[in-house]
Amino acid sequence: MAGFRFGNSQPIVVDFTSSSEVTVDHNLGYYPVVWVLVDGHMHFGTVQYTTINQVVVTFQLSISGSVHIR
Repeated sequence: MAGFRFGNSQPIVVDFTSSSEVTVDHNLGYYPVVWVLVDGHMHFGTVQYTTINQVVVTFQLSISGSVHIR
């Protein structure tokens, strides 16, 4: 059975507080999957890959939560 294997089994997690923009230097060398959790629920934001090793996530309002990158 074919499958996709990530180099790291755990996502990179960056917690943030009262922010409308979060910049993450992940240094993975590729454009990763990005998701945001707020109080344990998925939250929408705008994801911009500024470089192959950096991502910026912006929100309409300041929120607290965590950015997950894999």
